[in-house]
This record gives sequence, C-alpha cells and structure tokens, in this order.
Amino acid sequence: MKQLWTKLILIVTLSFVNYYAQAGELPPDITAIQKSGVLKVAVYVENSVPITSANITQWQGVDADLAHMIAEQLGVTLMVIPAVSYDDVIYKVASHQADMGTELYVTPERALQVSFSHPYFSYHPHLLVNRLKAAKYGWNSSEDIIVGMQQGEQPLKIGILAGSAMTQLMPQSFPKVTLVPYTDINQAFQDVAKGKLFAAVATSPLGTQGFFQKNMQASLVAEDIELPEMNLLVSIALPWENFHFREWVDAYFDYLQRNGIFEQLLQKHGIPTS
Repeated sequence: MKQLWTKLILIVTLSFVNYYAQAGELPPDITAIQKSGVLKVAVYVENSVPITSANITQWQGVDADLAHMIAEQLGVTLMVIPAVSYDDVIYKVASHQADMGTELYVTPERALQVSFSHPYFSYHPHLLVNRLKAAKYGWNSSEDIIVGMQQGEQPLKIGILAGSAMTQLMPQSFPKVTLVPYTDINQAFQDVAKGKLFAAVATSPLGTQGFFQKNMQASLVAEDIELPEMNLLVSIALPWENFHFREWVDAYFDYLQRNGIFEQLLQKHGIPTS
C-alpha cells in the first residue's frame, strides 16, 4: 500500500505541469514562468559561493539543487538574481523581480510581504562565543552561557547579520543583550576571536564550521554553541499572488520529503538531519 501511495504521489506531482500544459489549462502564474523560459531565483550572494546571473554554475548547496530541480520540472532554465541582503531577497520576490527566493527563515514580518512554501528543513541556530569572556563571567558550559545571556547581568555584545531573520528572533529570546549589526558575518566572527564581541550569530545550518576551517587559531579563544530552544524553519519565498505556483512547489516538496530526497540533499552538503 505504501509503495502504491508513493507511486501516486510521483505521478500526480511530477506530471502536474506536463498534463495541464497539454490540456491548455496551466494556471497563469506557472504559464508566465514557462513562457519566459527562465525561473528567476533571488539569492543572497554574501551567504553563497560568489555568483553572477551569467555564471550560476558556482552556486552550490541545498537551495541551488532545489532551484535546479524546480526549474527542470517546469521545463525552463535557471537565472540567479543576486541580492545584497536577505531583506533584498524578500524585496525582489515581492516586487516580481524574482519568481522565488531561497534559504529564508519564516517570520511574521516577512510573511506580510511574500508567501512561503512549506518548510523543507529546520535547525537550531549556533553562536560563536569568546570562551575567555565566558570564563571571566564564570560560565563554563553552553547552558551557563545561554542562561547568562537570558538574565542579562553582564553587558554582552552579540554580532548579527544585518537584515537576517535573527535580528527579529534574538530579542525575543535574549532581550537584554546588545545586538551589533554586521554586513559580513565573518567579520563579526573575527571580532569575537579578537575579544571585541562576546558572541556572533551564525546564519548557516553548518554553524561556524567554515570559519574554524579557515581560522584554526580561533579555536583557542572561541567555541561554537547551539541554541536548542530556537528552531529556524527554512522555506522558499514566492510572490503572494502566485498561489498556484506555491501549491505546486508544496506538492513537489511533499514528494521529495516522502521519498527521502530532502534528507539525501542535506547529507550531500554535510547538513545534520536530526
């Protein structure tokens, strides 16, 4: 029975576009994408391998794979629309400069401007913490650090990527810390290692892995901790008017999840799946 249900999902999801195209009944939002011949995807370039709209082969990761898969299902090519921030990704989707935006965390503020697909994975955010400052305050474990940040008895400066969802989420969990916005989160990590900041918020599900790989000496003074009570839902943003396209994306994601393809993508890119 389970195999039969999986086959039905496969038939319904992957044949959706071709069937209605042959019948001349494709919804107008999907028809517009197919007529243009391209799927325009807004991407925050500073959070990806450097890319341009003319050279999308350099764009890598789970979101890149998903965007290519969606474009393939629609029978169009992929066009990357570079964005200078996550807010700019939202703007480009809301203003129809892009058909969708990738690697976005769902917040009520963002949902006022765009529509979101079903989340395709979730994770707990990480902090890069200056261990020397933590020891000075008598905080010897991640639990001590989290409680100390919540209580706010010490003057803590936390670096955060300007325009990221964490600028809205961090004050809810840690209202007494001082958030310092950065346009480059790696610079914030450097300032943590130098003792200019107590901590900085990682914007990737891989946490601070990349920073430590390039800055081995930093591990002597800094450490990565997880914020287990915060859960980030990662989705694709679409123009709110394009509800047919969103419904199709959700159906496609449902197929990918039921068949374990999402889990394979996460594992391929080294992202924890549990």
